[in-house]
Amino acid sequence: MAGLKTEQQIREALSRKLSQFYAEVMLGTCDDWPYVMALGHPSRQWLLDNLPALNSLIRTLRNWEGAYGTSTIYQMREAGGPKRVPSHIVVPSADVAARLASPRKGERWETILPRTQSRTDLLRAEFPQLDAQSAARVLRSLDACDDLECDLVLRAGAWMRTHQTSGLTYRQVPIPGIDSKWLQNRKRCELLETLSGKEELGLVGWPALVEFSYLDPIHLAAGKRHYDSWTLGDVACPAYEPSVVIVVENKDTYLSFPQVDGGICVFGSGFAGAATVGRLPWLSDARHIVYWGDLDADGFEILNSYRASGLTCSSILMDVATLKRFGCYGTNLEKDHRTRIVREKKDLPYLTASERAAYDLLIDPNYTGNRRLEQERIPLDEAIHAIACLES
Repeated sequence: MAGLKTEQQIREALSRKLSQFYAEVMLGTCDDWPYVMALGHPSRQWLLDNLPALNSLIRTLRNWEGAYGTSTIYQMREAGGPKRVPSHIVVPSADVAARLASPRKGERWETILPRTQSRTDLLRAEFPQLDAQSAARVLRSLDACDDLECDLVLRAGAWMRTHQTSGLTYRQVPIPGIDSKWLQNRKRCELLETLSGKEELGLVGWPALVEFSYLDPIHLAAGKRHYDSWTLGDVACPAYEPSVVIVVENKDTYLSFPQVDGGICVFGSGFAGAATVGRLPWLSDARHIVYWGDLDADGFEILNSYRASGLTCSSILMDVATLKRFGCYGTNLEKDHRTRIVREKKDLPYLTASERAAYDLLIDPNYTGNRRLEQERIPLDEAIHAIACLES
């Protein structure tokens, strides 16, 4: 049986509580305070073996009562004599929790909550039409933004709420400080749709272009073109109807993919691929459609988005076995080579059991391996073998 929570475990639990509800707290829609946290129910033997730890925890809780206004609930236990054992701590408010909680990603909650409150006030003043759920979602999205970015988002959302956006190109949106690349971010556009109250902004970009390469050895031996492209809405067809289509995310992998009978390799372009690749008019006739992305949380989210768009595809080399074999060639750092990779679990209903096992492992906070294995780190021979297994 587990013992009592330690001081550090209490602080970490409070941090998790705030992470879950801090936006609702700032909006006044969370009524979980005072918050009563169970400290555990240790066995008699644990109490006998850990009297110094018990006394230390009691001293800590008493100090917190005087310094922060918390209170402690005790129960009498028998352990070599009667003992008052703390069973629960009562935290009166989110502000007190913020003073006690462990930092989140190196930042103290005493900094996070006031910043969120300031943004809550701005949100209420500028977007009174937002319901509580939408407002909380916006605040969570803004949490990763600095003050300049937050100001740009709120100004853009306010402008779009009162102006027609459908049919404008990204470059035609007349908001100072905002350019087309800033607007073309998918998650940012979703945020602006929420703020503006529009189901979609209707902004028009350049026609989507899908790059692909021919892999069939007979086609290539005849000296015909190796690389091709298709523009969304075009009626052009590839040089042959593929029996196998492999969608990859890395440019090097795309450019150097080995020959495959009847094969075509498509450059997926990340999250944007679900809206373009899936609309290739000749894709659905292929016997096998294969997705091969990076072995990280993003790769599985992209795979899920392909299937959510209606594309029936199999994945290769996106499982725990591959991660164990080649994980030593991965990384735990983001693309800035400084920030550690941390991902929150998302609902990905279209993953298979083996894919989900790998995804769950990669986002597990206790996982000690590398959390991103880029596909170019895996030998292309492995991909050819995996495709052959699909054919057999």
